[in-house]
Amino acid sequence: MSKKNEKNEKSWFRRHPILTVILGLVILGMIGSFLEKSEEVVKTNSLTLDSQTDLTQIILPNDKIPTKYYLSEKEFELNETGFITGYKKNLAESDGFSGTAITIAFSKFSETSQSLNYYNKLTNEIKDARGYEEKTVYSPFECFAYKKELGMNNQNEVICYKDNIVFSIKGIGFMYWYDLEDLFDLQKEHLLN
Repeated sequence: MSKKNEKNEKSWFRRHPILTVILGLVILGMIGSFLEKSEEVVKTNSLTLDSQTDLTQIILPNDKIPTKYYLSEKEFELNETGFITGYKKNLAESDGFSGTAITIAFSKFSETSQSLNYYNKLTNEIKDARGYEEKTVYSPFECFAYKKELGMNNQNEVICYKDNIVFSIKGIGFMYWYDLEDLFDLQKEHLLN
């Protein structure tokens, strides 16, 4: 058998060892990502947020919030059907000429259909007003995320619901999308653990 025929008989993987290694790493990364998402789904399915849920226990604790933010927290009321209670944390940061205000808010309803109605009301108000860029967040919850440029400031928000709870993280001011996304990931991690 000639060398030319021998070379043609080798598999593609043997002829391209570097590409084979890269392809293998990509496949391993995809499998790892899938396993992480599967773990989140299992944790989410076991997480129940109902009318008995204590909002002060599920909101992001102060020790997990970066120390650059000033904090305040309080209960709030909504005039919505089935609303039971609300709890929010306000975060503020100032660095001379600019500042950022962030609110993490949880609203509890007596029935899941009422929390879904409130979630739809919030998201539809944003969609109807237009002028936003929809963003993607990786979450096991039903979420809508967007970014809106307001001159020199930005408005970034993630609104989610699960069971009887609607929660949002909204930032206004001189901030980047990834700052809000980092807080959202911290809140999501706190809920799932």
